[in-house]
Amino acid sequence: MASFTRYATIGVLPWLCLAPFQYGYAISQLNQIQKAMSCKSTELGAYGFPLCVPMEDAEFGLITSIFTIGGLISSLVANRITDPYGRRPAVQINAILVALGSAIAATASSVFALSVARFLIGLAAGLALCVAPSFLSEIAPPKVRDAVGVLNQLSVVFGILFTQFLGFAFAKPGSWRAIFVISFGLSTLQFLLGLRMIESPAWLAANNKKHEASVVAAKIWKSEDGTRIYEADDVEEALLRQREPLVNQDQPSATIPQCFRIAELRLPLIIVSLAMLAQQLSGINAVMYYSTDILSRAMPEAAPYVSLAVAVINVIMTFPPIFVIERYGKRKLLMYSVVGSIIAVVLLAIALNYKMNAASAVGTLLFVSCFAFGLGPIPFIIIPDVSPLYAVAALSSISLSINWATNFVIGLTFLPLRNILAGPDNSWPGNIFYLFAFLLTVSSVAFFRYF
Repeated sequence: MASFTRYATIGVLPWLCLAPFQYGYAISQLNQIQKAMSCKSTELGAYGFPLCVPMEDAEFGLITSIFTIGGLISSLVANRITDPYGRRPAVQINAILVALGSAIAATASSVFALSVARFLIGLAAGLALCVAPSFLSEIAPPKVRDAVGVLNQLSVVFGILFTQFLGFAFAKPGSWRAIFVISFGLSTLQFLLGLRMIESPAWLAANNKKHEASVVAAKIWKSEDGTRIYEADDVEEALLRQREPLVNQDQPSATIPQCFRIAELRLPLIIVSLAMLAQQLSGINAVMYYSTDILSRAMPEAAPYVSLAVAVINVIMTFPPIFVIERYGKRKLLMYSVVGSIIAVVLLAIALNYKMNAASAVGTLLFVSCFAFGLGPIPFIIIPDVSPLYAVAALSSISLSINWATNFVIGLTFLPLRNILAGPDNSWPGNIFYLFAFLLTVSSVAFFRYF
């Protein structure tokens, strides 16, 4: 049985993980720099760029949420790149899009320029979400495939955490541009490393490039005794081990429209749709995007530190599902997560309304903790459980589209809606979280009716 070579461990894996890392980086890159970025100053800073880009909450919401429109579009067309041209070109395009978007944002002096930049970064994020998990799976030897698969989610949460740390240093007028400069540097590194990286051996073999697949396999896999796999028979055996046994191989893959027409796919469609709606309607991305702004009114000095703690908790709570999901099952784990999240969101609403500083922090951290061990990962991994194999890809595309679309609506409307629900004097800022608790309850009840 094969395992990774040194080249794969210190070269291919870190390079590939930069794509989901940049996705996590983009999710929270505006969180701590919102005030610094949107201040009302008209002064010029270093290199002649404005210290700030003055904007209202609705405009900032647009800059935040247009990222998800880019993600939605690229996730729908990603297979047009990854299937005919391969996985590596998709990762390279991801790097180019992030670099271009980051360069525009770092030099932006208008809301329009920042919107274009975030849209390009969103295109890159959607591509990363589609290509990175499959690429990791296709290069991973069977005995470490589960562990390697976790690298995708870990890269995302570490990207979020890294941005929160950077926020402490650069959340000042003018300095906020460094957040995008760093992203530009990481994407440039990703592109340069990609010039020397390999294509997926599974993709090569599936496209009748057996010799190239053998060459790649020899670079990234080694046998149990630590020697590289060079013999053709050994390479072929390793490639065969990569492929999961298929059922219904004569059944053609379902298309997205067929998921709405074929009777046996309607229940899986309902289940995955409700799962994604419950995940996003919980309000988790409102917290990820705006945690500093949410908490700044109740605890202005401590809000950035709570936002950092949110990112740390998000990283830590990524690990428990790996160890307990087989013991408790997806349904029970998801139910615990939903109940805990509803309680935490209600607590956050009460704490914000009555300016209970400690309770606001506890509610936020409890919400992220409860979400991360169930609502976060499980909606993505139940699709093969509820769907026939021939419809998994199409249902995955639909669920990802629902995820991005709902994410966009929440990112765009959260700040204006919060201000409306808070009343004319903004004395009830927590009311919007009552709405999230209600939406999560309704969507979860509907989901558990079918799952």
